[in-house]
Amino acid sequence: MNRKIVSIYNIVICISVIICIFSLINNSTSILIVDLGIVTITILCKTFQSLEKHIGLFFFEVFTILFLSGSVFLNFFVDKNTGLETLFSSEIIFHTIFCLYLSQIALYVGYQIQDFSMKKKNITSSSISSEKIKLIQTTSMLCLGITVIPKILVEIERSRIINEIGYVESYLGYSSSLPGFIQRIAQGYNLFFWLFLCTKPSKKRTFFVLGINILIALISLRSGKRSSFILPIVMTIIYLFYRNKEEKEGKIWIKKRWILYGVILSPFIIAIAQQFTYTRINLSTDYSIVENIRKAFEESSVNLIAYGKMLDDVIPDNGYTFGLLWMVLIRNQSIFGNLLGIEPLSNQTVAMALQGNSFGQTITYLVNPNIYFRGGGLGSSYIAEAYKDFGYIGIILFSILIGVLLYRFTNSKTQNVYIQCFMFIMLSNLLLAPRDSAFGFICNTFTITNLLYVFIFFIFVELYYRRYRGNNR
Repeated sequence: MNRKIVSIYNIVICISVIICIFSLINNSTSILIVDLGIVTITILCKTFQSLEKHIGLFFFEVFTILFLSGSVFLNFFVDKNTGLETLFSSEIIFHTIFCLYLSQIALYVGYQIQDFSMKKKNITSSSISSEKIKLIQTTSMLCLGITVIPKILVEIERSRIINEIGYVESYLGYSSSLPGFIQRIAQGYNLFFWLFLCTKPSKKRTFFVLGINILIALISLRSGKRSSFILPIVMTIIYLFYRNKEEKEGKIWIKKRWILYGVILSPFIIAIAQQFTYTRINLSTDYSIVENIRKAFEESSVNLIAYGKMLDDVIPDNGYTFGLLWMVLIRNQSIFGNLLGIEPLSNQTVAMALQGNSFGQTITYLVNPNIYFRGGGLGSSYIAEAYKDFGYIGIILFSILIGVLLYRFTNSKTQNVYIQCFMFIMLSNLLLAPRDSAFGFICNTFTITNLLYVFIFFIFVELYYRRYRGNNR
């Protein structure tokens, strides 16, 4: 990127910090919300200078707007009747905007630091031989073929059950009619999907597999879960830009103007997804496209930051930033739990809400216990968790970490297929951090199922490759 343009962005960010200080001195919510808008637009403009390089940051900003800041902008610039000012005091609203502003500034700083440090380093990465890459590609394609049918069956059944018993009620758990081994096989789909794509297959094979993945996303949309539909599309775009950057034969996998077309079509996509959301909870769907878009921002941007501040004295100090890691690795593992004398907690219970380490469950229980006991939830947010545990410093540090990771995941020089695979899976989970637990991207990536499957896959490939190479000497 042109150094002059980068300097302009840095100057704008510095001016923004001065404006923020002015708004803090004068306690001006209006100035702070405009300042937040300036930073958001600056980051988006930066990404458009080189989408191949900054595509991960671009979509993280999109999800931040959708899940967090969208309702704030909507309330102040479009529609004053979105409910923000009726639910929260002016002090809490100011705090919410300031938290969002801090997260954006720290995200930018972390991203720039990593960008600068990567330019200074001459990174050489270990690579895998072309013969082994072909073997990994063939084997992962075979595994993908084995897992895709069970994956489709699981998604179809989930949609059917949600339509029968309701979306919220399904979170209390349901008994699947599919055999257990079918469900276990389906859980390996995402891993083998990315393993195959990271071997950089031909265009024909790539688009065939991507098309199947979009088909599965469309099936999952029938259940009304928008993220299961939108995230695969987003990751498809990110992958195609990755192939653009890695392409050495001049092939174009995706053009920047396609993103522009996507931006133009995004209101219709959001409106369609919102219609499916209404069907999952049996509400009227007689809304215009504009009304659907407005409601999508209102409902997606559940302001957990504001709720967290409002209930700060009531929320137990259980440690939420690392809470999911604690529950996955210790509390919910019978071996470690028994050794440490820690009892596992069941979801959607009072014990989990008050003694557990899930901010999403605690905040839902305190805000709307009826929804909580029915199986529903408001979700979580890395910003709300970081503030509860560590204050504003926590928001700054964790946002810097996210900025660093976003850059590394989309600009990695590694040629190791396995590392690339897990980077893509982590990136897909990291994009949801504005509405997910702080370390959800780690826990949802390095699951026992993923680790077991990749271990078996790795051992098989290594043994087969050594035998194959030995027979051809």
